[in-house]
Amino acid sequence: HEDIEVKLEPVKATRSLETLTTRKPRDATQNAMDRLVQDLLASQKDLEDERSKTAVKDAEIVQLKEDMAHLQQRDYKDCEEANELRRLLAFHIKNGEQLSRRFRDLQAVNKDLQAQLQASEMALE
Repeated sequence: HEDIEVKLEPVKATRSLETLTTRKPRDATQNAMDRLVQDLLASQKDLEDERSKTAVKDAEIVQLKEDMAHLQQRDYKDCEEANELRRLLAFHIKNGEQLSRRFRDLQAVNKDLQAQLQASEMALE
């Protein structure tokens, strides 16, 4: 029994080893390429999302600028109206003071005329 030699098939073992050694780098390269493609696709998706967000923000900025311009225009009109109201108030205050002075003057004249009338009536009696 010691004289029996066991002969292995080197061809099959060599092929399996060759397949493993050549496939392993090829699989690693393919996996790396797959990861790169996936990363690229994810980056493109992120870029599209960011572009979309940027477009939304740009639209919001445009709307805010329009709102601000409208508010500034409204503020300008409100300031003009407030100035006109101040001018009218000053006019009415001044006019009211003048009317009060005239009224007092007319009351004094009326009082004098009533006194003169009474004196004339007494003189006629």
